Amino acid sequence: MRLERSTRARLTDARDYAREVHRIATGVGTLDARDYQAIRYCLMVVGEALSRVPADILAAEPAIPWRRVIALRHRLVHAYWFVDEDVLVEIARNATESLIAALERLEEKLE
Repeated sequence: MRLERSTRARLTDARDYAREVHRIATGVGTLDARDYQAIRYCLMVVGEALSRVPADILAAEPAIPWRRVIALRHRLVHAYWFVDEDVLVEIARNATESLIAALERLEEKLE
C-alpha cells in the first residue's frame, strides 16, 4: 500500500470531494443527518488533501483562502462539537464552486 500521494493526486482528491460536497448541499430536498455527515467528511478530506499541497502551488490561486479551508478540517476533526451544521451547508453551497474552479486550474498547470 502506497501512502504518499502526488501533489496532482491531492489536488484531484480535493476537487472530487469538493464536487461531492457541493452536489450534496445543492441537491433537491431537505438535508438529513446522513447528508450532514457526508458534508463533514468531504470537507475534512478537502482540507487534509490541501494541507499536503505545497504553498507555492496554492499561491497561484490567491483568491482562495487556503489556510481557512485547511483550518476547517482541523476544526471538524479536533473541535467538532463547535461546528454549526448550517455554517457547513452555507460553505458547501456558496464556497465550493470557486474552490472547484481554482483546483481545476491548478491541476491544469501541473499537467
